[in-house]
Amino acid sequence: KLNGMTFLKHCSNLFFDCFMKIYTKRGDFGQTDLCNGSRVSKNSLRIKALGLIDETSSALGFASSFVKSKELNGLIGLIQTELYFAQSEIAYFEKAKKISEKNVEVLEKKIDKLELELTPLAHFILPGGSTGASALHLTRTVCRRTEIQLIELNECEKINPEIIKYLNR
Repeated sequence: KLNGMTFLKHCSNLFFDCFMKIYTKRGDFGQTDLCNGSRVSKNSLRIKALGLIDETSSALGFASSFVKSKELNGLIGLIQTELYFAQSEIAYFEKAKKISEKNVEVLEKKIDKLELELTPLAHFILPGGSTGASALHLTRTVCRRTEIQLIELNECEKINPEIIKYLNR
């Protein structure tokens, strides 16, 4: 399972090469850097998308603290890792591992396997139940907002469509 410090150590030679300091003061006037060296407004669609991917990953991390299933927590860790790869791709990091059709297929298979354990849905369900289930419902809504932001970004600047598909799952 790659998350937290394990993930940071794993990716130190990848994504974090372009982000060395916690603060740089370069964003004090509403601009920020992307990994390709370009400067953009913190209000740009790309930065909003990056922020929402980060929020989705954080929501998953929060939810995982309530989930008791090792299998589900493993899946959450995988998704968080792949969301970091999506972020690095959106931020124009040239060494970024691309989200591919294979990533989407693996996620679908894992979802299908977990779905076999559930009672088939006959109608929409109200969010709630256990703390873990509630946290995952909240994460689902954050992820939907993220997907919508990525669709808006894609309408203006083409991005890897597999990222949108991945978030749609």
